[in-house]
Amino acid sequence: MICNNEYILISANNYLYLFNGNLKLIRSNNNKKILKDDLKDLCWSSYLNNFIILTKKDIYLINPLTIKFSIIENIKLKDHREEYISCTCSQDKIYIIKYQLNTNSYYLEEYSLPTFRFSRKFQILDLIGTSLCIKNGFYNQFYNIQQIISIRYYEEKLIIIIKIDFNWFIYIFHLYDKPTFLTKIYLEDKSRMTILNSINQFVIVKDYLSNSFIKMTMDFENNFETNQFNQNNNYSKGFIDFNGKLRNVSSFGTSNIVFLIDDALLIYKL
Repeated sequence: MICNNEYILISANNYLYLFNGNLKLIRSNNNKKILKDDLKDLCWSSYLNNFIILTKKDIYLINPLTIKFSIIENIKLKDHREEYISCTCSQDKIYIIKYQLNTNSYYLEEYSLPTFRFSRKFQILDLIGTSLCIKNGFYNQFYNIQQIISIRYYEEKLIIIIKIDFNWFIYIFHLYDKPTFLTKIYLEDKSRMTILNSINQFVIVKDYLSNSFIKMTMDFENNFETNQFNQNNNYSKGFIDFNGKLRNVSSFGTSNIVFLIDDALLIYKL
């Protein structure tokens, strides 16, 4: 599920469905099936005024006025052993995480909008290298990335959920000349996240049917620079009895949050 200021786009039964703020179904894409296992991510680009649909092998634009697909020709996998994992947009960039199956490696690629011109590429393990440093100053060569779930952009930062040696973390990078490691946060379980821009926070939900969630502040940079970052003080756990299971959550407009509970949509004011 992904939202912009006007619409809510959800994937269900291998098709996409577009709802308005009154939770009325506006249109659906009956002519293009995307299997659940093939769909990797959804994001919104305000620059393009289009939704972006990421599958394992292709990237599409969807115009919310027509909900028709158009493939992005300028971004292509070069090897059949590669697949896409997640994507996110800033104002004028799209960031994509790609997985190389034969080397078990994850890469971050950056493209310029609106042309989708390639800008640069980084190996994720190189970006997080400084966070794996052991006490004597040497890197632990036995660390490895087991899985990456998603990437999200917020105010010149990239936020990535990563599994490293059986532990889940949120890694935050600042976008200087290249993504620079800022801090990391331990997670109890495999999770997904949505950013609440209006209140400078993001919400993390477990990646299985649950009614629990975590709300966390986004003020990592100031806390980190002043050595005041404390994970326990910067996030709070929550539980809402929806009489159903929380499947997804997304920020809608500037002051709403949408919950997908079983097969129902609920909108709450922030």
